Amino acid sequence: MTADDVIPQSTLDTPLAQITGLVVGLIFLAAAIIAIIRIVRGPSILDRMIATDALLATIMCALGGLLAFTGRADLLPVMLVISMFGFVGAVGVSRYVSRADLRTTSRYRRMGREDHRTGSIGTVEGVEPGVPESRRGAGDGSERA
Repeated sequence: MTADDVIPQSTLDTPLAQITGLVVGLIFLAAAIIAIIRIVRGPSILDRMIATDALLATIMCALGGLLAFTGRADLLPVMLVISMFGFVGAVGVSRYVSRADLRTTSRYRRMGREDHRTGSIGTVEGVEPGVPESRRGAGDGSERA
């Protein structure tokens, strides 16, 4: 008993399979083009990161469909590497953006700039969690770490 007996291999020999493959390929191509347009146009880094994740997911789905349809097992490591890049990229960008937000809000607090509509920087009380307040000049000699 060989692997070909257990797992039947599909081919694109029939006209129905060719038309189906063409339609599915065009759908994946359209999704990739839309994601690339969003990557180029932005406008923010988060929009670009979501579009990059969508592009990587589209590529992985196309490779997964090709893997399932043809039985090529050599594409599995490629899919794993693509998913790793997507995860590491998303985590890296989210950490960068969260730190940039903290720097921006503390800078605005030091400069005395506030939102004119609510009178605060972003929350009801005007103090964001995660931005440490300085106790310098409090007079009691204690400082927070």
